[in-house]
Amino acid sequence: SISFAGENFGSGFTRAGSFYYLRVDAVCNIISFVDPDNLAAVGTTRAGNYYTASVDRLFIATSTRLYVLDNSIPSAPVELGDWPLGGSGFVGSLAVTADGNTAFVASGGIHVVDTTTPATMTELDLFTYGRFTSKLHREGDRLYSDDTNGTLSILDASTPTAMAVIGEYQYF
Repeated sequence: SISFAGENFGSGFTRAGSFYYLRVDAVCNIISFVDPDNLAAVGTTRAGNYYTASVDRLFIATSTRLYVLDNSIPSAPVELGDWPLGGSGFVGSLAVTADGNTAFVASGGIHVVDTTTPATMTELDLFTYGRFTSKLHREGDRLYSDDTNGTLSILDASTPTAMAVIGEYQYF
């Protein structure tokens, strides 16, 4: 069994294949669950606030940067590039397209970043709609955005440079 004694246990994590990437304090622990009865810590990588994975890439957002890592060897990710985040200095969430070529980062709006070539990432758009996004979830061509005012927004992200709100639900 694995135990951690960090004060920030679980403040960021994601799953990629048979591995979990779990932040504990200032490091991201890589946990293999190939055998659920015998979880094993197999490595560490850069810490961040939010993590997500797509294809053979691991994405990590800190309060100031977006990092893209080659995750083809899950126990030893290799940094491919990073991009400076503008905006509020606070990252609320992170989502990526299934192919890993576009990242959506909530920080003073939703930054749409071309991650096709991680060494030379570029911002495609900054989508703002008067809300402070705290959570993002991508499914197909839809981006679901939860804000701090209690609104779930559904965005059409089929064209990432021209996103549009197509539905909203006020839950408080």
